[in-house]
Amino acid sequence: MIERNFDMFSGKKDLEPIYTIKNFPVYCGVTEEDEKEDQFQDMKWMISMGSGMIQLGELLPLDILYSVSHNASIGGTWIRHHEEFAEFVHKYCKSKGILEIGGGNGILNAIFNDRHSRGGMEWTIVEPSQVVKAKGCTANYIKKMWGEQLDVAKINYDTLVHSHLMEHQYDLRRFMQLNADCLKTGQRMIFALPDLKTWLKRKYSNALFFEHTYLISSDYVENILKAYGFEQLEKKSFGNGHSLFYAAEKTENPKECRLDGKELYQSNKKDFFEFISYFKEKAAEYNKRMDESKEPVYLFGAHIFSQMLLNFGLCRNRIRCVLDNDPLKQGKRLYGTPFFVESPKGLKGKEKPMVILNAGAYTEEIKTDILSNINGNAVIVE
Repeated sequence: MIERNFDMFSGKKDLEPIYTIKNFPVYCGVTEEDEKEDQFQDMKWMISMGSGMIQLGELLPLDILYSVSHNASIGGTWIRHHEEFAEFVHKYCKSKGILEIGGGNGILNAIFNDRHSRGGMEWTIVEPSQVVKAKGCTANYIKKMWGEQLDVAKINYDTLVHSHLMEHQYDLRRFMQLNADCLKTGQRMIFALPDLKTWLKRKYSNALFFEHTYLISSDYVENILKAYGFEQLEKKSFGNGHSLFYAAEKTENPKECRLDGKELYQSNKKDFFEFISYFKEKAAEYNKRMDESKEPVYLFGAHIFSQMLLNFGLCRNRIRCVLDNDPLKQGKRLYGTPFFVESPKGLKGKEKPMVILNAGAYTEEIKTDILSNINGNAVIVE
């Protein structure tokens, strides 16, 4: 494990332990390995006494955490996200070129190309993983981690773009310094990140875990931008609390942070303990519903959604399998569990199958699909 003994926001060594989630699976995807190969680790949650930021005190090595890519981003919500973010990028990007970090398969570039003609604009993606380009992606790829030796002077750009990358950083201040250093005054950074404060309040299980290792919220984003010399141009909310979009311009003058750390310490700590209590109570509630039913039971989500419930005591005896819409997960085993993954289409024709569904921002979308397109008699337990 990698020790984090400083506050991600301030850099100060003022972390206080608040709660440990014991023996959690180190990987939140699927596997073809034998169950005995699975590894588990404690999640040791801390809070900064100065900034109020919640964060993990021990981090998994990146080669374990991302041993296999699992960011398929399946579903209508993600399609709408990419489309709206492409429009946001178009609104604020400069005319020279775009440097996107952590761009995955290039879906953002593909959507941008489909919607806009920016004659001759270059798009470069820095991405460490081996990817299959999305249809319509014309970006040039550099296979590196952001922060590795990279001669940005050879890249034609004046806009830096990243989407759902900031929340995965192990050192926020280093990340922001890298971003600031690669931009000149007047150039821009445009980015998207999950609205984690809303996710935590709504008890979404993917708000905080081994991949989202700190509670990055607008309170911190807007202050850290100023600290590294960025002027905020616009903040936009997407999808009723799903994500936040930011556009910022590099200036010559960093500004002092003005953060009410005491208030954030109290409110974040309260939200976190309500989050923990929710999953304990939800697991007990689902267990009761399973005890009262004789119908077959399915658990939806080959991801953190299922792992969180199982870790907090969801009874495994009645669950037949895990359901997931991603065809690349089907037929494989959810890491850290004995359950294999099947398509929800397997519910077709069953009399009253019970589906335990607790999938954060995607719950309503999944529920509608099952009841409208697969089995209207399914009993969805949220």
